[in-house]
Amino acid sequence: MIRVFAVGAFAVTVLVAGAAAAQEETVAAGRIQNTFDANGRPTPRATPARTEADVRSEPAIRAFVGGLQTGTVDWSVFTPNVVEQLRPAEAQMSEAVRGLGALESVEFFQHRDGADLFLVRFAEADTQWIIGFDEAGKIAALMFRPAPPIQHTPEAAPAE
Repeated sequence: MIRVFAVGAFAVTVLVAGAAAAQEETVAAGRIQNTFDANGRPTPRATPARTEADVRSEPAIRAFVGGLQTGTVDWSVFTPNVVEQLRPAEAQMSEAVRGLGALESVEFFQHRDGADLFLVRFAEADTQWIIGFDEAGKIAALMFRPAPPIQHTPEAAPAE
């Protein structure tokens, strides 16, 4: 599903596609079997949450941003479902990303539900990105949006 929103000074294209394909078999926190569930599905075992990004995530975000900025997106790295949903909005996404200015940094934030979350800083705005891959290594989930303003807390005044 693609949604284009006007937020602030630029449009944001959001894609949440194939999230189930991007999810891993393990979960970060344990799950207790629902005793009211009659089908007796096995409960996934708890494993520690990943603390580092998938090594493919940052290069994939940088390549996608670069492709949008230059009009050379490599659609072969996406699942067919994602291509079907994103490609029609390529011009809108390109305009939005170009409006953000130069890419300054891609900073891993956390891993959640089989996808990596990043703070991607551009010259004109900060954005949040989520990216996930399927079993074949194709991008199966992608989303970006403006990052909310970072709240700075004032330093405590020294005691006199």
